Amino acid sequence: MTLPKRKKNRLNNYNYNRNGYYFITICTKNHKCIFSDVSDNNLILNEYGMVVEKHINKINKLYVSVKIDNYIIMPNHIHMILILCRERIVCVQQ
Repeated sequence: MTLPKRKKNRLNNYNYNRNGYYFITICTKNHKCIFSDVSDNNLILNEYGMVVEKHINKINKLYVSVKIDNYIIMPNHIHMILILCRERIVCVQQ
């Protein structure tokens, strides 16, 4: 079985271990809407979306050098701003 070719989504010569803010998007397979439903222009998380939210909220507690600044769960993808702060720098959430 041949694996599909993925488009490169990283900058050349950039060290992703560096401290900083990172904007991350995670999409579902085939962009299938599995995390939430839209009702009266509001997103309502379903069971899968609530599981995702639960685990996103655990990241700040599990990883000292990683903080989630903000996130949103859409029907078929997740956006999040992740702060990576290592090397004796204290992560401060505002």
